[in-house]
Amino acid sequence: MRLFEILTLATLLLTFIGFLLPRSKRPRWMAFLPGLAVLLILLHLITEGYRWQMVPSYGLTAILFLGTVRNILPGYQALSDAPSRGRRVLTIIGTIIGLLVLVIAAALPALFPVYRLQKPTEARAGETRIRPADGMVMVYVPTGEFKMGTGGLGWIRRPLSPRDRKRMGFGAYVFSDERPQHTVYLDAFWIDQTEVTVAMFRTFVEDTGYETTAERQGWGKPWTDRPAELEWPKVNGADWQRPRGPGSSAVDDHPVTQVSWEDAAAYCAWAGGQLPTEAQWEKACRGIDGRMWPWGNTYDGNRLSSCEAQCPIERWKDDRYDDGYAFTAPVGSFPDGASPYGALDMAGNLWEWVADWYADDYYGDSPYENPLGPDSGTVRAMRGGAWYNTDVWMTCSVRHQNPPSDLYDDLGFRCAVPDQP
Repeated sequence: MRLFEILTLATLLLTFIGFLLPRSKRPRWMAFLPGLAVLLILLHLITEGYRWQMVPSYGLTAILFLGTVRNILPGYQALSDAPSRGRRVLTIIGTIIGLLVLVIAAALPALFPVYRLQKPTEARAGETRIRPADGMVMVYVPTGEFKMGTGGLGWIRRPLSPRDRKRMGFGAYVFSDERPQHTVYLDAFWIDQTEVTVAMFRTFVEDTGYETTAERQGWGKPWTDRPAELEWPKVNGADWQRPRGPGSSAVDDHPVTQVSWEDAAAYCAWAGGQLPTEAQWEKACRGIDGRMWPWGNTYDGNRLSSCEAQCPIERWKDDRYDDGYAFTAPVGSFPDGASPYGALDMAGNLWEWVADWYADDYYGDSPYENPLGPDSGTVRAMRGGAWYNTDVWMTCSVRHQNPPSDLYDDLGFRCAVPDQP
């Protein structure tokens, strides 16, 4: 059990003991125990988020002790007033029931874990295969559970970049949409080792005659050196072949950009898969040990493409590092930044479209098995951070969103394919 659950259980146990003691031997502080139990529950919900296993016990505990909270007001005098025998008996029975429900609800996940027969497969974690449609290397992510989201107060993060930290002062970024942390079970799947490249996307366009959203509307959104609220203007002629507008040229081994969610989904369907779900993407990034970045829990700007010495955005620039590129880097340039399954560039380089609609409170209702995100919405989820960002935006758990029609030169995608027996 977690800290707050242990403290709450101890508080309720002390309350029960207090009711069994003779009135003359009850310490004064026991009058405050019911209120303390409620306070612990509230702190648990604020810092950890609720656990579905604990909801019945928390609800019952609040009901059983609602009447006893009044003891906080009269304090010691309330303990001196002898309750009726019937009320004493009911209070003791209620306390016992509350404790039993709390213990049983907390113990159920450990006593009766969910076991599933896993389909036999020769593929192992990190095994690779080549996708015939575009030559993409894919890595294998096996069946099983992982912790999704961020627990404790880890969703409140101070930047590590000196310039960003100075800009924030004593402030911190709050990623409340990463909570509550919850256990997710996923069937096995394959995911692209890197983001889809310009050369691969060209193969798709030549094979299908596909016209992207940017090409149909005649403009894209490259970053430009302007005030923050104006730095992503519509630029006529910007598209996947000219990501920064007329006069620019996309490089074959760099990730494709200026693609909408619709463009990304169409490519993945052509390649024989689909965009990964948020859950698939996060597991492929962090594995089952809850690491913060693909390589571990210590940030290292040498393992990814971020806003570093070459970055044109002064307010973000972390010039402790230099990846050699002002914008995107060639895919796979940072093998030391590999995830536990061998996926590359999952932190930095580009934000990546995923399949899900985005809702900031979805984790509170997310199903245990193979979650697909909300049924509808107005914005689609994105993962991974980009060349534009610094450390706190590069974690495996960070979530972002944009309307599905949006396209930028810091946004791309990779594909996933379910494992077939």
